[in-house]
Amino acid sequence: MRKLTRVEVFEQIRRAHFGPEKTPIRELSRTFNVHRRTVRQALASPVPPDRKEAVRNAPALGPFMSTIDEWLASDATAGTPLNGPMPMRVVVGFAASTTP
Repeated sequence: MRKLTRVEVFEQIRRAHFGPEKTPIRELSRTFNVHRRTVRQALASPVPPDRKEAVRNAPALGPFMSTIDEWLASDATAGTPLNGPMPMRVVVGFAASTTP
């Protein structure tokens, strides 16, 4: 048996609650194995809310991001084929510029 999509779960929750049976929120949460908050969201709107995208930063690369961006920009505008994959060039170039 395949897993239901979030939209399908919302649809079934709405049918069960607003149908002739008037199933309570707590029972709906047990039946569909979702949080009561999710049941309330389904009753408030037929479409589930969009997923939040996590904001990620790179604290270890923070001081070096401008240098890496410059390298990538210069490689993009160079017009010549690269001598290897882009990430390896960045790592080798960074290692060469930081070694005394």
